[in-house]
Amino acid sequence: MPSQAIYIEDFFGSLFDIIKIVQYNSIANQYDEDIKKDLDNTKLEFELIELTNISNPKGWKVLDVGCGSGIQIEFLAKKFPEIESLTGVDSSKSLIDLALSSKKDARCNYIVSDMHNLPFEDQSFDFVYSRYTVHYSNDMCKVMNELYRILKPGGMVYLQVVHPIYELFKKKSKDYESTEEATFSPQTSTLEIKHVTHTISQYVNAALKSGLKLNNIEERFGGSSNIDSYRIPTVLILRLSKDINK
Repeated sequence: MPSQAIYIEDFFGSLFDIIKIVQYNSIANQYDEDIKKDLDNTKLEFELIELTNISNPKGWKVLDVGCGSGIQIEFLAKKFPEIESLTGVDSSKSLIDLALSSKKDARCNYIVSDMHNLPFEDQSFDFVYSRYTVHYSNDMCKVMNELYRILKPGGMVYLQVVHPIYELFKKKSKDYESTEEATFSPQTSTLEIKHVTHTISQYVNAALKSGLKLNNIEERFGGSSNIDSYRIPTVLILRLSKDINK
């Protein structure tokens, strides 16, 4: 048999993925309850309609990367009956099982999948969005390459992650460039989740290298913005697109 080389970054990348899956499988029910309390219709309207700039999605095929228990997809399906299909992927089988059990719209589909290897053909989706998921990746270039691959020419990507400056205050090293695990509470949940940290340039450069166009960046503040005597952004938003001629 041919020998296989295992690179240290591949090992730790896989380890981070396994840790994330184990974390969310073990807390799926509590996480689902907390998110349902946090994401009321007013907040869903703001985060999924206003912030994403969705307009005239007739015939769209939509993908939610890190869909959790499906709350966001079901909201979009109800809001936009003109959308053709909505697909959610999540690496946690427990969360996907919850999404399937509460599915209300035949256009919605849920799949257990790793965001680094999405099970879709090239140019499958008009709009891809992901809230608080891609920051779990230890290989941002691979994630962005996958998003570019599955996006149709002229399609849009909306990414919302924990802001790297907020991550800095959670790091033990207090080193902005250091890649390390830090502990966070998802949205308003009391649960604690660990994920690897990133810099703004890592997100932007990975997106540009993949071929995606950066339309704009937005930094948002919230209830956790005040730390000691500092007021810092907690959320980083990237709005990306694929050239119509690609």
